[in-house]
Amino acid sequence: MIIRYVNSEGVEVILNKEPYKVLMSDLTDYDNVEVERNGKIACFTKEITERDLNIDIISNSKEATQELCNKLNEVFEKDIYNDVAGKIYINDYYMRCFIKSCKKSKRGNGVIRSYEYTLITDYPFWIKETTYQYLPESPNQVDYATLEKGILFPEIPFDFAPVRGEKILENPSFADSNFIMTIYGFAESPQVSISGHSYRVETTVYEGERLVIDSKKGTVKKIGRLGEVVDCYNARQKDYSVFEKIPAGLNVFQWSGGFGVDIVLFDERSEPKWSL
Repeated sequence: MIIRYVNSEGVEVILNKEPYKVLMSDLTDYDNVEVERNGKIACFTKEITERDLNIDIISNSKEATQELCNKLNEVFEKDIYNDVAGKIYINDYYMRCFIKSCKKSKRGNGVIRSYEYTLITDYPFWIKETTYQYLPESPNQVDYATLEKGILFPEIPFDFAPVRGEKILENPSFADSNFIMTIYGFAESPQVSISGHSYRVETTVYEGERLVIDSKKGTVKKIGRLGEVVDCYNARQKDYSVFEKIPAGLNVFQWSGGFGVDIVLFDERSEPKWSL
């Protein structure tokens, strides 16, 4: 198991490897808060949450220990200064958070420092990202599997072979997932379908531009060649929500094949998924 912290500027510290020794304490505990309506439980939600993060810092001299303490505090403080959350990871799962406070104690003539940090988050989920990339396909592209199944093994119908613009998208989560979908130009009114649900935006994405749909934030933005941002929220199709979460399990992904698409899925859990 690897426990690490990555701050808002991308600086990483491994917290369970010398000279740092982390004690997880209640880091993976969780609480769901019920919402009551008319004397009944209507649903559950999560609130701003604080967790303990206790770290021992050990070296061969008190001067070296002090320097390590300074570096660690600077990693945490950058997020407070930037007002942008960092991420604490347990293996592949992370939680966005700030380190809001700290209590200190010394042992071994200052060679060992014990820091009792308080972590705070307004989104107490452990998140794992899975990325799929679908590259543009040539109109004349022939899949070897199609040739093999249709010619070498003619008893197998062509219908069972992969077709242009159709792939499998597997959501490894136990629940429907938020996503970020990025469509690369050139694409005219780009549309994709995931398990029969349509995602379409009535705009033109030119070569070198990209269209980004963020289901959690509820945003649709086009990023230009020079980084300029155009809000395309009102250009989204209205018949089917472009923010519809992607179902768990295997999904058929369909598109014209004429443009590239990246999809990042977010598996969100109250605690990380453990493995032996």
